[in-house]
Amino acid sequence: MKIIRKVRSKLLLLGVFAVAMLAVLFMWQRHAMQAYASLDMAWGEEKRIHSAATIDDDFADDKVIVVLNRQETLNFRSWTVNDFPELNLVSVEDLTASSGEIVNADINRRQFGETSQTISVRALDSTQINADEFRTILRLTLEEPGKENVLGAIEQLEHRRDIVSAEPDFAIYIISSTPDDPFYISGDQWGLNGANGISAPQAWGITTGSNTVMVGVVDTGIQANHPDLAGRVNIALSRDFTFPAPHIPTSVEDTNGHGTHVAGIIGAQGNNGIGISGVGQNIQLVSLKITATSLAFGSDLVMLLLMREQMMYLLSTIATDYPLWCRQQSSFPLRYFVP
Repeated sequence: MKIIRKVRSKLLLLGVFAVAMLAVLFMWQRHAMQAYASLDMAWGEEKRIHSAATIDDDFADDKVIVVLNRQETLNFRSWTVNDFPELNLVSVEDLTASSGEIVNADINRRQFGETSQTISVRALDSTQINADEFRTILRLTLEEPGKENVLGAIEQLEHRRDIVSAEPDFAIYIISSTPDDPFYISGDQWGLNGANGISAPQAWGITTGSNTVMVGVVDTGIQANHPDLAGRVNIALSRDFTFPAPHIPTSVEDTNGHGTHVAGIIGAQGNNGIGISGVGQNIQLVSLKITATSLAFGSDLVMLLLMREQMMYLLSTIATDYPLWCRQQSSFPLRYFVP
């Protein structure tokens, strides 16, 4: 009889413990979902963006870019082709995986403090990631290429409640024309001085730039051994996004030439008796190669900008009006990174 009572007591204790653990897990999940709930929308009411892409737009014929809603984002799980049974896919790539790891670790730190799982992950406040606006962005590769197939896949994906937007992987073209201005051809650097210039000599009277300033050149790469750029390119920080993650190049080079041209305007060595003078004569340059040709895609830019969000000291030459691109389709995912 005593043995039966002891067993009952132990079973009762185990039951209470199990219920308590379930309650803790439920409360943790609920808090995790609400940890960044500063948005003015409920999970089921998050605004969804419907693609306006047409067959005449310029985009990759086998890729779809998907932005998940906030609720799915905070699940922090891996996605595979099995999660999209309505489509025939070759692969699913999480373009925001590294940023998601940082946001997830931040939530766990708020709940449980530093743990063995979070200690190796960078702190959120050491990055420029906006945790409240963070969304998982996936790149889906279709089994059968074709622009019609891309548009058809988008139409199917827009019926899913866990997706905020689905759109093509729009093309981005890089300007690579040579100016025919006579002052440029004659060797004078138009634009730096003169009636239509930026009054660079007056600025150089104050400063010619600092070696502590780094400028990332988002382009076709930089020819690091160019005589006018020798010693100016930070090799360790340079990345090649035509390579797989972690995008570390075997050598920093530019087979197209456009990126080197842009890098020279930004920061070619001044007062060295050769070539040209950059606007910032003493700055460091970081090569952020997005393409080896005149064509790149929006998903490449997303990966690059995510890295920029995690490296506060790395500046990008991309501005609101996309000065390096001659044309770029309106892209919902890019709005998370470019104002």
